[in-house]
Amino acid sequence: MWLNKFLTAILASLLWTLILAVYRPLDRLGIRKLPFHDYFIYFYGLGFRFFWGTVFDKAIPPISNYYRKEEFSAWFSRAGLSKVSIVHRNSNSWSGRGTRL
Repeated sequence: MWLNKFLTAILASLLWTLILAVYRPLDRLGIRKLPFHDYFIYFYGLGFRFFWGTVFDKAIPPISNYYRKEEFSAWFSRAGLSKVSIVHRNSNSWSGRGTRL
């Protein structure tokens, strides 16, 4: 466990440096075209400790699933939900809700 924490601390530190040196200055200039822009700026607002925890959580799971919008939307259809609302959160994940009839 300590090795995972150590390695993710290094990775998080490198990414945090990238956020501070590239993403944040470009964001202040209104340049928001880099990949993961919304995601990194979101974490910048939460601070390094939260970011490191997220990097750790993403690095250690045995299984991670990533779904396209169409796959996610199908879950709501199969559940028979109406008034479905699906939004792209931070340009990296989906959030949705619906109403049961």
